[in-house]
Amino acid sequence: MTGATVKEITGSGITVESGGQRLSIADDMVVLSLGVKSNNALAGQLKDKVKELRVIGDCDAIGKLPQAVRSGYQAGMEV
Repeated sequence: MTGATVKEITGSGITVESGGQRLSIADDMVVLSLGVKSNNALAGQLKDKVKELRVIGDCDAIGKLPQAVRSGYQAGMEV
């Protein structure tokens, strides 16, 4: 279900709001995929305080796991 807002998770299921309707879904397992957002605020704070700084993975740009591993490997090889 996309575009829904989680209102409550209980031992018997989940309550969501979607399209102006409140829905209760009975189940014994709930998996949330809430999206991600890049956060490189720490890199901005550190850039003038360290000799060399590399921003990699989701800190640089949201991507998939292989891309994050590759960027970490490349940064390590350049050190």
